[in-house]
Amino acid sequence: MSEHERQKFLADVHVGVISIERVDGPPLTVPIWYGYELGGLVWIITGAESLKARLLHAAQRFSLCAQTEEPPFYKYVSVEGPIVDVAPVELEADRRPLARRYFGPELGDAYVAGNEGEGGLRFSMRPTRWWSVDYAKVTPSQPVAVATITLPKALGPLDGVEHVASSCRAVMASLLDDNGSVPLDRVEEFYTLDRIATWADQYG
Repeated sequence: MSEHERQKFLADVHVGVISIERVDGPPLTVPIWYGYELGGLVWIITGAESLKARLLHAAQRFSLCAQTEEPPFYKYVSVEGPIVDVAPVELEADRRPLARRYFGPELGDAYVAGNEGEGGLRFSMRPTRWWSVDYAKVTPSQPVAVATITLPKALGPLDGVEHVASSCRAVMASLLDDNGSVPLDRVEEFYTLDRIATWADQYG
């Protein structure tokens, strides 16, 4: 991804995975809500007495990964850096915007109301290292690898990109019912195959 693309991806709504080092074992790695705007700091909220808060105070840094899980075009952005600010959580500046980011205005406000009086700390991190991958931007040889994983093994080995598109479309045809429609329980599989076939056509 370009610098702008990775920043925009991180700014989009994803449940992040935070990782915090600890001296007595492997890193603590858990899902978490986070806030980020292009060019800014990555920030999270946690309870002042929580394990995360204690580890963050000790480590003074953390890493965070955001990803999409739609096969075969996975994307992720991972960042790490030092904690540059720790402050008590403010309702209108921190907790409500974060709840609305993930739930929308109505449900976000309801969530905040249901957790009224809950304290916490806001930890802000300056990203100094970035890693990112967008598998929609792979090299021509890679559609074969992706399709080999995705397509039924009954098709056998795929020798080249030209076989990927035709094999995908053969499987797509086999998924159709007698009326030529895609059964509801096979829609996701059908359109995944269609995306792979279209992708492979670009290199055929």
